[in-house]
Amino acid sequence: TIFMTLFEENAIYSIQAPFSLSSLDEEVLSLLYLPILKKNGYSLYESLLRRESFLKERNVELVSDLISDLGMEKSEFLKARESLEAIGLLETYRKESDGFVSYLYKILPPASPKKFFSDILLKQLLHQVVEEKRFIALKAHFRLNQNQISDGYIEQSAKFQDVFFLEVKEGDIASKEDNVELIDKHYKEIYKLDEELLKQQLSFEQIPLDVYLENHDPIIEIATLYGLKEEEVARLMKQSLSSDHVFYLDEFKKACRENNIFQQSTSKKGSAASLGKKDLSMKIQTFNESTPQNYLSCFYNAEPSKLMLKFIEQIKEQFHFSNGVINVILDYSLKATKGEFNEKFIEKVCYSLQSQKVSDTYDAILSLSNRSYELNRKRKGKKSVSISAETEVNKESNSEEKEENQPSRADLDKIRKEFGL
Repeated sequence: TIFMTLFEENAIYSIQAPFSLSSLDEEVLSLLYLPILKKNGYSLYESLLRRESFLKERNVELVSDLISDLGMEKSEFLKARESLEAIGLLETYRKESDGFVSYLYKILPPASPKKFFSDILLKQLLHQVVEEKRFIALKAHFRLNQNQISDGYIEQSAKFQDVFFLEVKEGDIASKEDNVELIDKHYKEIYKLDEELLKQQLSFEQIPLDVYLENHDPIIEIATLYGLKEEEVARLMKQSLSSDHVFYLDEFKKACRENNIFQQSTSKKGSAASLGKKDLSMKIQTFNESTPQNYLSCFYNAEPSKLMLKFIEQIKEQFHFSNGVINVILDYSLKATKGEFNEKFIEKVCYSLQSQKVSDTYDAILSLSNRSYELNRKRKGKKSVSISAETEVNKESNSEEKEENQPSRADLDKIRKEFGL
């Protein structure tokens, strides 16, 4: 949503953390999550966790105070917050009421070592950011670090039934209290297939359920690795079935892999004009991997004119922005002017970003999202938000159109002569 890239001045926040960290949790955070989150994400998690008791007394605090204490820039804070959300350590909720914006940060516990290394996405993400030797060492550490009993000892512990006797009465086993949800530390899975929906899709594709059940674990693992939707899994499973309904797992893995490559290729060459419908990370990636020429080709569904490209060259030479930042500027400007390639407006946006010392694509999106948001708040006199930047330039574009379309004295004289006036 747009609020992912917004930083509202004077916003307040509160914290929920319905758990406590054990020494093992702390070790997992430090050894397994820190390499993925890096210092900003890790610091934000620890800071939020330690502030919960403080905020119980004060109830709320300004988000700007938290950022100031962390010594982060606004964009760094938002990136750190998103990394925690994406990895399942934080849930963020936003509310607007009577002109005030408030956030609720619900902190979630880390996975246990067993669950971390069983979660295909967490495991692969760690494997991606640390060297092979270190990954193996970390896995071995948590496998062995369970206070194992040395050889020679035989357990002599008493069993429950040897000490205690329960007199079970009728109705005791299934009491009403069994339905009460008790507080526990459950780490948040960052991706999970809806298996009931998947079974429906398999039925639709006329794939025998036995095929799925016999290959359940590897199918779920590979589908999770590539973040496939239920209908995609069913479709790719059907491609991996022979005419006599023999399922080839290797073919399924290959199909998933190729499907992922195709999606990445599509994201590079797809319509840049519809990028706003995609999630933020994909949007940033696509902006970074596309040239301004490709962006304009996708937006207009035609090759951009030489004049457009020449102007882009001037922008590049004057402001030294990366392709990603230029694409953000073009995306914002063209949508604001309803597809008109308004050089004056584009240049105005460039100066605005340069004055804010914007350095990357994320910062550019953040800055322009906030700009649209604040302008709409001021114009409407309300707190409702519109992600369109159109209202920002209506007056300016109209005035510029009048200036550009206003005929000069020489033009008027020429018209008079042509019509014999």
